[in-house]
Amino acid sequence: MRFVFQLILFTILSICTYAAETPYLASNARKNDNIEDLFSRYEIDVNSKNINVFKKINGSIRLPKSGKLISGKMYFLPIHVVHYAGEQLIALLLLKSEGDAALIEQYNDRMKMKGVRKDDFRISGKLWVPLSFSSKGMANTESKKRSYHRIFGKGYNVVEKIDNTLQGQVFYIDPGHGGPDPGAIGKRGKHELHEDEYAYDVSLRLARNLLMHGATVYIIVQEMKDGIRDERFLNNSNREKYYGGQSISRGHRERLGDRAAIINKLYEKHAATATAQHSVTIHVDSRTTNERIDIFFYHAPGSDKGKNIAETLLNTLREKYEKAQPGRGYKGNVEERDLFMLTNIKPIGTYIELGNIKNPNDQVRIIEPRNRQVIADWLCAGFLDLQQKVK
Repeated sequence: MRFVFQLILFTILSICTYAAETPYLASNARKNDNIEDLFSRYEIDVNSKNINVFKKINGSIRLPKSGKLISGKMYFLPIHVVHYAGEQLIALLLLKSEGDAALIEQYNDRMKMKGVRKDDFRISGKLWVPLSFSSKGMANTESKKRSYHRIFGKGYNVVEKIDNTLQGQVFYIDPGHGGPDPGAIGKRGKHELHEDEYAYDVSLRLARNLLMHGATVYIIVQEMKDGIRDERFLNNSNREKYYGGQSISRGHRERLGDRAAIINKLYEKHAATATAQHSVTIHVDSRTTNERIDIFFYHAPGSDKGKNIAETLLNTLREKYEKAQPGRGYKGNVEERDLFMLTNIKPIGTYIELGNIKNPNDQVRIIEPRNRQVIADWLCAGFLDLQQKVK
């Protein structure tokens, strides 16, 4: 009993010491700033809890009727400044998971990138910790807006939710090939372009975008070491596995059967609650070197819903191209095709070909990381357009 009392006392003293040694971050108000402006600059949620803390740590300030802060006056923010000397953030801040630590680390990096802070916390030793990121506060509004996904890799693994437009919808993102099967292979200079690597990168980017709009997303082929990559020439590997850790078979028919089984099992799991379920298979085509093609789509034979989804995506891409590259023209198309990953799955399937991996012009579409992101952005926009059509 005495031991328990000592442990509780030690914990209380530790928390009190932590609080005493972590002063609040201070910032000067700009001309015409109100609390919302100041909070927005530092990505602080404008809610009653944070506003009350703000008033309390600033001496229970009374705001003018205009709601404006005093220009040039220094105000304390509900953000602790914690001394950092290279420790693990989980231990330093008494956090619950690696994901919570990543949220705080990337918040600090984001503030530096935006120019809100001038230094890198790893060098200055000053870590900013919003009160909502405390060990007891990670389940509040801030953490609900942001989620941690290790699969997207460093710099992308924290996903900030924009809205709930796709809430209730489940997506099964299926990057083509992987493991022992690289898919189509193209050459650019001394570099060998493997279809599975580029399809995977676009798939990750699309999955991340869909999460930002509240969707539930499963990535059927995974490689945790890769993440989203911002290089032009992606390293080729055979480390990919299926969702759940199952190895990818060498047999073509077995591979397709395994993918379909995983998707169908997950489909049944969500059948009672999902408002819609989509399977999205992403490939890069292979044709003769001089044949240039635009992104195009397949749907299952006789599937009116599949056709509608594919045509909506096609039309969205056409509109995006017209705005981004007026006069370019877009020659993508929609066809029905009896493909295993369209006819043997329970959710509505869309099969996407990103271009010809052997054509030099089409190669630019996939090797430039900015282009891969644009493809993902436009495809996500297509699913958002689809949601508007449903309404």
